[in-house]
Formats: sequence, structure tokens, C-alpha cells
Amino acid sequence: MTKVVTYAKNQKQCFCQIQFDDENRILISISGPPDAAVKVWKLIIFGMIPIHTIWEYSAAMAGGFDEYVHGLQLMFPDVKHPLDDIRDRLLGLSSITMARDYLQGIQDKAAPPLISRNA
Repeated sequence: MTKVVTYAKNQKQCFCQIQFDDENRILISISGPPDAAVKVWKLIIFGMIPIHTIWEYSAAMAGGFDEYVHGLQLMFPDVKHPLDDIRDRLLGLSSITMARDYLQGIQDKAAPPLISRNA
């Protein structure tokens, strides 16, 4: 069963680690200005080492901080914090591939011409 392994949301940290049904883990991390971004990494070795980014959305990709915030509101419209919304959505999935495809899909639907696609 997909579950939360670690979670922190305070003035210094904003992250959540999820373990999927297949035992693979991801780390969702949200950073604030000046390099505001949401990144989701695949983790290895008991969730200790990030090996690559599976999805990212940043102020730089969006064209500035205001556009970044607007894009997050379009992708994650629940009144919750984006970390909680992303966590809750991914807990219903069973693999990293499903998580990546889901996040890319909502990014594409939010505003395809305005929100850059992660390469």
C-alpha cells in the first residue's frame, strides 16, 4: 500500500517522502523564493539518495514567481497547501511512473502554452 514515510511542513522545511506499492520511493520538495520550485525525485537506498527528478515545476519554468503561484493554483486548486494536495493525490497511485504521468498530465491541462513541460 502506498504510504507517507516522512513529512515536514514548517518555516524551514517543506517535503514529503512517499513509498509506493512496489517499494520505490519519491521525495516531494517545495522551495520558496528566490528559486521557488516543486520537485519530485526518485529515491534509492532506503529513500536516502535522490537519483533523478521525475517532475518539476519552478518559477523559472513559469516565467516568474507570480506566474509560478498562478500555475500551482491551476494545477492544485484545493485550498490546502500544495504539498498536502500533491501528497494526497499521489497516495492514490501505485508507482513512480503513474505519479510522473499524473503530475505531467495535470501540468499540461492547467495551461499548456503557459507552463513549460519538464524535459
